[in-house]
Amino acid sequence: MLKASSLFYAITMSLLIGFLSAGLILFAYINRTYILTSLSKNNVRINAESGMNILLTENDLFEKGDTVVRCLFEDGADSVRLIKKHWGAFDLGISEAFIRKECFKQVALIGTALDDSSKISLYLADQNKALSLCGKTVIQGNCFLPKAGVKRAYIEGQTYIGDKLIYGTAKESNSSIPAINKKMIEANKTYMNKQFSLDDSILYIHEQVVDDSITHSFNDKTILIYSDHPIVMLSNKYAGNICIVSDSSVFIGAGTSLKDVLIYSRKIEIEKNFTGNFQAFAYDSITIGENCKLTYPTILGVIKLDKSADVSIIEVRDKTEVAGVLFQYQEVANYQQIVKLQIGNNAIVNGQVYSNGLVEIKGSVYGSVFCNEFTLATASSVYGNHLLNATIDFNRLSENFVGVNLISQSNFRQIAKWLN
Repeated sequence: MLKASSLFYAITMSLLIGFLSAGLILFAYINRTYILTSLSKNNVRINAESGMNILLTENDLFEKGDTVVRCLFEDGADSVRLIKKHWGAFDLGISEAFIRKECFKQVALIGTALDDSSKISLYLADQNKALSLCGKTVIQGNCFLPKAGVKRAYIEGQTYIGDKLIYGTAKESNSSIPAINKKMIEANKTYMNKQFSLDDSILYIHEQVVDDSITHSFNDKTILIYSDHPIVMLSNKYAGNICIVSDSSVFIGAGTSLKDVLIYSRKIEIEKNFTGNFQAFAYDSITIGENCKLTYPTILGVIKLDKSADVSIIEVRDKTEVAGVLFQYQEVANYQQIVKLQIGNNAIVNGQVYSNGLVEIKGSVYGSVFCNEFTLATASSVYGNHLLNATIDFNRLSENFVGVNLISQSNFRQIAKWLN
């Protein structure tokens, strides 16, 4: 006959074995669930990356709209939602992958890689005028120049001191520079003409001086800040998916912090000593003060409209550095209504410069310059197609630079910047 204590021990051991077995089963279940969840999260990230690669390579995918849902594999289990729309001069690409309950999204600015055909230091239209070089001017790289060629000149007490006129190859240019990408121009005209998107969250402001600060994700609707009066920003912080539009003018103080935002107005002025990056589009003028540092990817564009002033200008003042793109565009050439781009003394532009009007360079462009004609204003006179102590050198542009498809030249898209 068994003792009562033996039965107690048996029951206790059975319970312990049961708890241990249940614990092992629960651990195995949790471990399996964790592994499956990790694999699912990893797969959805990989699928989002695959979707972004599709955005970069299949340019005709969005002919019927800006959103496409695509199955990556034939089993139908892995899908991505792809969105591409204009964000200033760039494309905004969104790749959202989803597998069951898992979802992952990537957002990026998409630009254009500068392939061999785009590696041009200077394209100067043939206006039946030779290019005259003076002082310490240096032009290095592949060039397209007028049939009249390049010559040495003597102005302001300075003659050309270089060993060669062009440090690189030179070919003949056409009577006008390559045409600008019209799709990019038309996309940015809409905000200038107050043709706002229904998808934007519009915030109307009536005060001249705005003092709010906003950081807004590109995963949400665009916040559009609009005023029919001048907008003055002195200590604001705006970052992300924000568009600022004024019918009159926008002033950006040195104490303002801007990152990735869009700005549209008649006139845009940046105070000296400002640091930041943004895309600015005006139809009269953009003025950048001295000692500013506009980091990559900055876009400064003047698009001449019927309501523009006679002279539309981009002015980069002395000792300012810009990393990105400067461009000007007028649809019909008119000698009474011109566009002009000025780069001041010791100012540096790292990137692309395009103007189908006049360009004055007293500083340096490390990248490419496309223009119809150079101009040079001195204390004593104004000279046509002259460069004095200027530098244009594509070879000094970073190999990692991703530009804008200004002239529809390259189909090779690249990520300019990852966004959130």
